[in-house]
Amino acid sequence: MRKLLAVLVTLLLCVSCSITKVSDPVLDKPNASGTPQEGGGEGGGEGGGGNGMTVHLGDTFNAEVQDEFNVPIYISNMPASTKGYQATVSVSEGLTVIGASAGPLLVNEGGPNMIFWHDTTSPGYSVLIGSLGPNYCSTSGSSTLFYIRVRCDAEGEQRVTLVDSPEGSVTPSPYVRDCQYAVLSVAYGNTNTTINVVNP
Repeated sequence: MRKLLAVLVTLLLCVSCSITKVSDPVLDKPNASGTPQEGGGEGGGEGGGGNGMTVHLGDTFNAEVQDEFNVPIYISNMPASTKGYQATVSVSEGLTVIGASAGPLLVNEGGPNMIFWHDTTSPGYSVLIGSLGPNYCSTSGSSTLFYIRVRCDAEGEQRVTLVDSPEGSVTPSPYVRDCQYAVLSVAYGNTNTTINVVNP
């Protein structure tokens, strides 16, 4: 089963195929709350990579038990002509991952056959994989790459964390390739988003 999964991941990252385009979600509850308290946003990415390309988290959130919202995963200092992307996420015990979706980079630059895949095969890990569609390559700059959607199940300080790929994975996280299928240098920047959860 793991070998089959590895083949599928490789195909998704290296070959563009036709998958229905997903919408670009926004935070559902403006103060939820889900509104960032502080943090780096798209231009952030402290740690790892210096001035190089980074995949990173940014903001601190305030929320209540049972709130659901999207935590953005950013990419910064991206050169032109990137195409395939991967990041892996884990969450603390007081959070539950209830979904994931493509961010504006994939939605706006990926064309009608953009690829997005949320792999939860390995318990405790969410592997997020995306690729721009055939004949599409990115512009340079910074953008939101993915959203991971969480539900707050317990009060206290909870965390969303960017981590390495699960053991046995073919492709490492973070991962970026260009339109010529060359693997590019990328590192995780800020790897943690804190969610301060209180009882309503």
